[in-house]
Order: sequence, then structure tokens, then C-alpha cells
Amino acid sequence: MRKRQMRAGRWFILLASLVAGIGIMLNQAHAWDDLPSNWARDMETADPERITLHQIGTSYGDRPIQLLQIGQSAQVKPAILVAANMDGNSIQSASAIMRFAAKLAADPHSTDRANWYLLLNGNPDGMEHFMDVPHAARNTNDRPVNDDMDDAVDEDGPDDLNKDMYISQMRQRHPEGEWLPVEGHPMLMRRADPANGERGIYRIFEEGIDNDGDGQLNEDPPGGVIIGRNFPHRFEHYVPEHGLFAASEPETRAILEFAFDHPEIAMVIAFGNSNTLRTLPMQDRDAGNPNATYELPNWFANRIGQDEGTKLPFDEILKLARQVFANPQLSEDRVMRWLSAGAKVNPDRRDKVWWEALIERYSAAMDSAGMPLENRLPSEDPAPGSFEEWAYYQYGVPSFALDFWTLPVPEEADSGSTEIPYPEDLSDELIALSHYPDTKVKPFSAWTAYDHPTLGPVEIGGKVKNVEQLLGDTDFEPTFDFITSLADDLPSLAIDSVAVTRTATDVYRVDAWVVNNGFLPYPTYQGRRTERPAPASLTLESNGTLLEGRSRRVLGLLEGSGGVEKMSWLVNGAEGRTITLTLASPSAGWETRTVTLLGGGQ
Repeated sequence: MRKRQMRAGRWFILLASLVAGIGIMLNQAHAWDDLPSNWARDMETADPERITLHQIGTSYGDRPIQLLQIGQSAQVKPAILVAANMDGNSIQSASAIMRFAAKLAADPHSTDRANWYLLLNGNPDGMEHFMDVPHAARNTNDRPVNDDMDDAVDEDGPDDLNKDMYISQMRQRHPEGEWLPVEGHPMLMRRADPANGERGIYRIFEEGIDNDGDGQLNEDPPGGVIIGRNFPHRFEHYVPEHGLFAASEPETRAILEFAFDHPEIAMVIAFGNSNTLRTLPMQDRDAGNPNATYELPNWFANRIGQDEGTKLPFDEILKLARQVFANPQLSEDRVMRWLSAGAKVNPDRRDKVWWEALIERYSAAMDSAGMPLENRLPSEDPAPGSFEEWAYYQYGVPSFALDFWTLPVPEEADSGSTEIPYPEDLSDELIALSHYPDTKVKPFSAWTAYDHPTLGPVEIGGKVKNVEQLLGDTDFEPTFDFITSLADDLPSLAIDSVAVTRTATDVYRVDAWVVNNGFLPYPTYQGRRTERPAPASLTLESNGTLLEGRSRRVLGLLEGSGGVEKMSWLVNGAEGRTITLTLASPSAGWETRTVTLLGGGQ
């Protein structure tokens, strides 16, 4: 108990200084707007040969979408794309990426293995609005949205009725109330539990009035679309703040276009509110699950003499398909595409091996730094339409989400429990912050009476909206060290060896072995399913005549840590002539090897 109390005290002390700085920023409207741009331009000026600032697009609100490249463009080298703050409300991630950029820029060896593309703020409109005063935690872009379908847009958002610069809660005593004050913490509210004989006293509302006179409070706040919900994978239709359709927003399209224009991107890391290196982000759904039962496509059912609508286990479908097409190598991924199983929601089980190995490494790194993950509450799961899920499931590269702040496990909670009440009962940690006189961010405020124009007597106070997003770590270095180490895990293809054997006069067999020296496979198994990224190729150029084998051969999936594939050709040419082998992959390695037709192993 004593040890745990000391850990909690450390959290509070570290948070107090950081929160004070954020509070000052909140009190200065638009203080964030020019900070990344000015800072990034200074970095480019200081080291123009190695650092380049790009504007890859413009937000709906006409704010620049900026990307900092660290590493020389002329070098044929894989790249890692790191993107911050797609949700617009992750101040800690926007701060972290600037500090990470400074770390990379100060280390001349940080680009030895890979170049870095750092998207400084994927949702600049959302960040600007999130920093607005009063703080309403709005994190959408500037696109007008008619949330309440009344032929007017953005006309009824929250209001700072008590003029404290925050949007908090209103509570009203009412017979239909479902809420009670938390025992020992009267600023907090919890739902009454009828099973225990409890009856609610209060109704809870967000602070505000009925601006448009339609009888509802705050049902049509200003703007827009959350960029971190607008990417194609698992995009949710008919949710106004997710966009009219996938990639409907200029911010989303700019990021997608940059990714597709840069095939050298071998890994994606998202700084935000999720963390897929704490636990594998498995979903409890069957889409794309080879162990599930699927309905046969009509054309295939007719081909094998089954009724339309027949359902079979995937393993049986795969066996039948291989028999029908006389192709024992027909892949699971290709058959899965026939089945139109919908968006895949589980990481491929074959990718699970390397993903879980990295999870173990990340946890060990945090333990060694004195920041054990078990002392923090779980992060948010990746959201539908998120950037990080799109990068893995559709772009096909290893993709991880990392957060830089989650609240500590409460003193009374079991760190292994999955039933941690949040946020109503998670009180001690946040309330402790309010005891620091220099803390400018208020997690909670005392309830004060207010005469509401439509509700009548209410009290304003309670939890400040999304205040936990205003808190962040002070020690980013352990996470930064882990991220930079991931560059050493990238797929690394090379021509391992070449053998030339004379089989007849002026006829030679050329055997070449390509090996993956990196830890990660190329491509991922999910990437093989989506046919992204482009496969690596091995090309043979000769002054002689190619008798067997295509001059350009496409390699299959090469497992990490020594996965190998052999390619063979028959070449007709005079002894002493040379042939050139070229291995090409924008994101996994380039190499050229020249050998001579001499008739021995080379």
C-alpha cells in the first residue's frame, strides 16, 4: 500500500507542472496555431540538408497540414511515417511529436536505417478548436454540420454559463433523475443502482442553453468532422462527425495521397489516444476469421454443385477451391476475398507472432524506465475509421498506435481488473490535482446554483468536459527510445548468395537466394491479403539469351529473421560474360549484384 501511494504522489507532482503550462496556453486563444509551423521552419533552417518541411495539404478551415521529413530524399531507404493528433484533442501527442522530431534531428545516426516522415498535426482545425476558450473540448474540423437536421448548422452548442472558461455539467433535481453524488466526493456524480435499492436524484446535462429554441440543449454544436474517424477502414456511415463518406475531408485525402505517393513507407505509428502496443487490438467479431462459417458465392456454389446460400467452414471452402482450380497453392487470402467477408477487424493470426513480441518488448522497456504499464488504466481502443487501423488493414504495413498519457490505476482498484469505473468513480487522482494552487486546469469544480432560462434552478459544476485530454506525461524519452528501435526491426531484403553452374556448353543455371534480415516479415500477412505494399522483385539482366525463367521475378512473402526464397534461371551465353541481378523494393531494400558466367559457385 505504501509503495502504491508513493507512485500516486509521483504522478501528481509530475502532472502539476505540466498542467499549469497547458492551462496558461488555454487562457491564450489560438496560442497553439502557429507554434508547430514556426518551430518546424526553424528546424529546417538549422539543418537544410537533412530536414525538410512539407505542406502536404490544407484543412477545411484553411490551416496547413505540415510534415517534417528527417533524412535525405535522394537516399534509397525505407521510411517510417509518424502522425500525431488525428482526433484533434490529443494535446500530449502534438507535443510529443515535436519533442520526438527534436530528438531525431539531434542524433546524426537516427536516419541510418530509415528516414522519418513526421505529420505534426493531422487535425489542425480540431486542435485549434480544442484549445479555444471557453474550453468545450470540440475536436472537429471547420466543416459545417447540421447535427439536428433543422435546416440550420452549428446553432446550438455548449455555453459557458458561469464564465469559468470551461464547459462542465449541469445537474437538476428531478423525479426522472438517474444520478447520485459520489460518496466522499460531492463534485462527482454516479448512476444510481436500482438493484441495490438506489433511486436517482438528479438529471445531468452539459452546460448550456437552448440557443435555437427547439426544446433541446447543445444538440447542434459548431462543426464538423473528426479526421481520426474519416479513414476508409471500418468507416461508420450516418454519423455526422465521422463525415459524409470515407475520406470526405481534405485533411484525410491529403494524408492518404501522401502515403500512396511514398511507397518507401514501411511502418506507420500514430500518436494519439490509443495504444496497440499494450495489448493486441483483437475484436470480437468474425469478419475475416478463417475459423468462421461463410456463405458460398453463387458462382462457386454452382461450380461445385451446391445450393445457393450454402454455408461451409472456411477450411472446407479452401480445400474445395484448391481442388476445383487444381491449384494446391491457392492462398487463404485470395479465397477470403471471394467470400466478401467485409472489413477485417482482427489482426491476421500469422501477424500475431511478431506483434505480440513487440508488445513484450514495449512493456519491458516501460518497466525498465520505471513507468510500468500495469500502473495505468487502459487506453482507448482504435476507433472506427481510424488512421492506425487503415494503415494496417488497408495500407498493409505494420502500424501501431501510441498514447502518452493514461490515468494511474486508482488506489482502491485492482490493476488486473477489467471493470474499472470511469470516469464517474475515478475520482481520487483527478481531484488531487485540484489541490495544487498553480494548476490552471480544473478537473472538477464545485456545484454552484444557477437560474437556467428553461430548466429553472440547476447547479453548474462537476467534471470538466474531456479534461483528461489536457494532461500528459513529462517523460517521453523511454517511449521515444522504443520507437527509434523499431527502425531496426523493419524488413531488410538482400541477395544472400548466387550460384552459377554450367549445365552444357554456354548454358548456365543461375540460382539466387533472397533473404529477409529484418525482424518483421515482408509484406505482412494482412498486406499480402490486400496486395499492399508492392511485392519485391528480382530482375536478371544478361547479354546472353534467357532460356528459362522470366527476367523479372516477383518474390512472395518473406518471413522475418531469415525468411528466404530461391529464384532460378537458365541463361545461354559465352563464358566470361556477366549478368546483373537487381533486387528492388521501395520499402524493404535495393541491391545490385553482378556475377560472371564461369561455371562454378559464386
